[in-house]
Amino acid sequence: MRIKRLELQGFKSFADRTVFQFGAGVSGIVGPNGCGKSNVVDGLKWCIGEQSARSLRGDSMIDVIFAGSASRAAVNLAEVSLMLEAGAQPFPGLWQKCAELQITRRLFRDGGSEYLINQERVRLRDIQDLFLDTGVGNQMYSFIEQGRIGQIVHARPDQRRQLIEEAAGITRFLARRAETLERMAATRQTLERVAERYQELSRQLKQAERALVRVWRWRALSCRQRQLELQQSLGRLVDRRARLAEAEAELEQVRQDLHEARQAVDRGEAARDQRRAALEGAEEALSGARRRLTEVEGARKVSEGSIELLAREQQQAEARRARQSQDREEAQAEQQRAEAELEGHALARQQTERVLAGARAALDQASIDGVRLAEEVRGAAGRW
Repeated sequence: MRIKRLELQGFKSFADRTVFQFGAGVSGIVGPNGCGKSNVVDGLKWCIGEQSARSLRGDSMIDVIFAGSASRAAVNLAEVSLMLEAGAQPFPGLWQKCAELQITRRLFRDGGSEYLINQERVRLRDIQDLFLDTGVGNQMYSFIEQGRIGQIVHARPDQRRQLIEEAAGITRFLARRAETLERMAATRQTLERVAERYQELSRQLKQAERALVRVWRWRALSCRQRQLELQQSLGRLVDRRARLAEAEAELEQVRQDLHEARQAVDRGEAARDQRRAALEGAEEALSGARRRLTEVEGARKVSEGSIELLAREQQQAEARRARQSQDREEAQAEQQRAEAELEGHALARQQTERVLAGARAALDQASIDGVRLAEEVRGAAGRW
C-alpha cells in the first residue's frame, strides 16, 4: 500500500484545491517554517479518521475549516482526499479487487461530516478496518511527530506492546478478538437477561395459570349466576304476567262499573233535564198566572173606577132630581138605568172577584209546585 496523491480543499490554510503527487522515490516534503508542512500531515491524519481536535492543533473540529483571511472569505466545507495504490499486496476486505482506493473525508460548518471510499459513503469503522495491520494510524508508528521518539522510548510496556503488535501485523486479529470478546460478553449479558426474563415469565406464567383457573371458575360461577338470575327473572315474569291478567280483569270490571255509572249519570242528567224543563214550565205557568192576576187586578181597578164614577153620576142625578123636579120621571128612568148598570157592574165585580180568587188559587198552587220541583232538583243535584 502506497500513497499516490493527496488533495486538500478548505482544510486549514489550503483554501483552494491543492494536490500533492507522491511519485516513486518521494520520501518527504521540505519547506520553510510556516509554509504548511504540518497542515499536510494534519490533513493526512484527519482523512484516515482522526477524531481529536487537540492532535490537529485546534480547539474544536470546526477549526480545521478555512476561517478566512484579510483577502479571502471563509469557506463552509473542508475536504481531504487520499489516493492509495495496492502495490504487491491487495487491499483487505471488500476492496481487494481494487488497484487504487480514494479515501475522502468532508466536514461542513454546520457540523455534518461524510466518509467516502471511491465516492461511496462508508462508516468511519470501515476506514479504520482498512488500515489495520498497516501501521497507519493516529497512534501508530507511521506518524512520527516532534517528541514522538521520546514518547516511544519512555512508553509503558502496554504501549510498546501495541506498537510491536502493529508492526507484526496482528492488530487486525487482536481487534477482531476484542470485538468477538465484546460480542460474547454482550451475548452473555443478553443470555443472563433472557434467563432472568425467562424466570420472570415463568413466574408470570404460573400466576397467569392460577389467574386462568380463577377466571374459568369465575366464568362458571357467573354462568350459574346468570342461569339462576334468568330462572328468578322468569319466575318474576310469570308472577307479573298473572298479576297483570288479574289487574286487566279488575280494570275491565272497573271499566264496566264506570260505564254503568256513566249510564246512571246520563239517566240522572236526563231526569234532571226533565225536572228542569218541568220547573221551567211551572215557572212559565206561574208567570202566566201572575200576568192574568195583574190583568184581573187591572180590570178590578177599572171596575172600581167605573163604580165610583157611577156613584158620582148617581149623586149628580139625585142632585139634578132635587133641582129639577119636572124631570123626575126622566131622572127616575135614568136612575133605573143607572141602577141597572150598577147591578151589571156589581155582577161584573163579583165575577171579577171570582176570577181573581181562582187566579190567586192557581198562583198559590203554582208556587207550591215550583217549590216542590226546586227541592227535587236540589235533591237530584246533591245525589249526583
